[in-house]
Amino acid sequence: MSKLFTLSAKERIKSRKDIETLFQSGKAFLIYPFRVLYRSRSKEETDAPLQFMVSVPKRNFRKATARNRIRRQIKEAYRLHKIALQPLLVQHQVQVQCAFVFMGKEAPAYHVIEETMKRSLQRLQSELQLQ
Repeated sequence: MSKLFTLSAKERIKSRKDIETLFQSGKAFLIYPFRVLYRSRSKEETDAPLQFMVSVPKRNFRKATARNRIRRQIKEAYRLHKIALQPLLVQHQVQVQCAFVFMGKEAPAYHVIEETMKRSLQRLQSELQLQ
């Protein structure tokens, strides 16, 4: 199996400080059902050019099983489609942190999440002006 399609711990945002900074000073755009927050900076000591996190609000999905299912589907779509953006970030020596917040009121089918993830990553690339 290829290492390109893995989702390692280094690629996830876990630090409370990083999460707070991302939500306070990051830029955002909306591609329904995702609100994408992102923050770019010059390459630092971590070897992951693209770090991400997923949030599914409890307000919209009371049951943890529903939230976890949506979260797993978002992570899977991200894992499969992130390789379109990673080489550009390495080439430009930029590190990007992004958060995908699920804004929908009901759980969509996986193909909807996957298509939206593709569009979100393309929009992120254009927002960062990477070519």
